[in-house]
Amino acid sequence: MSTSRRRCRLLGFAAAVALVLAPGTGFAQALPDSEGGVAEWRDRTRVAREWLQGRHAESWAKRVKYRGEPIVLRFSAHNPADGSVVRDVFLPAFDVLHRMSAGKIVVQPTWGGATHSLEQGWTALARGETDMTACYASLEAKARGFELLTLLDLPGLFPNATVATIVSEKLYAEYFSGDFRRNGVRIARMKATGPSVIFTKAPLSGAEGLEGLRLFSAEGVQAEAVRALGGDPVVMETPRIRAAIADGKLEGAAITEAAAAVYRINTAAPHMFAGDVGRTNFEYCLSPTFLASLPRDLKPILNAWLRAQGIAEAQVFYGLNGAVAREEFRAAGGKVIPPTPAAAAEWRRRVSPVEANAVARMEAKGLPARRFMADLRRLTDRYNRMSENDIMMEAIRRPIPRMDD
Repeated sequence: MSTSRRRCRLLGFAAAVALVLAPGTGFAQALPDSEGGVAEWRDRTRVAREWLQGRHAESWAKRVKYRGEPIVLRFSAHNPADGSVVRDVFLPAFDVLHRMSAGKIVVQPTWGGATHSLEQGWTALARGETDMTACYASLEAKARGFELLTLLDLPGLFPNATVATIVSEKLYAEYFSGDFRRNGVRIARMKATGPSVIFTKAPLSGAEGLEGLRLFSAEGVQAEAVRALGGDPVVMETPRIRAAIADGKLEGAAITEAAAAVYRINTAAPHMFAGDVGRTNFEYCLSPTFLASLPRDLKPILNAWLRAQGIAEAQVFYGLNGAVAREEFRAAGGKVIPPTPAAAAEWRRRVSPVEANAVARMEAKGLPARRFMADLRRLTDRYNRMSENDIMMEAIRRPIPRMDD
């Protein structure tokens, strides 16, 4: 089968489980997360990997005029120190920031929740315990008023994490900035995951939906999609999922392939049903105090680094490392279960009302959900037509101006 025909078949399934795809949108350039092997993703992430090696840092370093002592950026994360995203993205990216800032910004990281838990990130920023950390709005969408942002989680909206990330960042200033500011933080970077597929203990055909299964899921519309398929969505911190499955508290998880590998969820749930129930935006935030205290000429350096870092993480972790995870999962005996046409049709029937209901609910509250979805699709159509390398180069050469300051 030709490459183009194979992509058409995969995209046909994405459309089947999608709520609504933009009419006429094509994936001629952007590669779906679940397609392609390691060699192809290495080629598609060439610019991102070059950036992580510091090849584009010198032009920014020449702009630094600050001559004071180096500024320490305290970075705290729940990711395990030996995780692939730490090794392949965060640590090299910290070195890139040091080089871009001519040695004037030094990242001081802690890992594995050593400073605070994932859920305590908001409080840690407010208390001055950290300068940059995860602030996953999807985990606290109701409590903190991030309803509009949850529309980014709908299945089938984006071809891959790269397009989803650049589109969400482009939408930030108009639609999300006020929500983050109201919660006392400033955005560092948006970053979309790959699609959440279904890892379960027992094999799943998909034709029965997710009937009766207690599954980890992101909060918001993704949880609604799981519920529409008959599942019982459970929200918890990612590091707790594997133990919950092993103890029988969960039957599985709706999560990305790369994250399932990092947290070894795919060893507790060795069957992967390749049905997309949406993706999640995993935001990192900055302390307003840290941002305000940063010397003026270092602010555009930090902003340029953040814009490129988000895209690089989306490409390397979810694209390249996702392909690696698929190969290793199969090699270890894991089973990948593709959806049958009947299963795809059933998923489409059951999740189709979720977007319409979410948009209507938000519009009734005075939120501009219809306009937001129209802007999202317009931007998605534009970036669908660019390759991953082209999108990364745009982030490096023409970063979005400071989204929060």
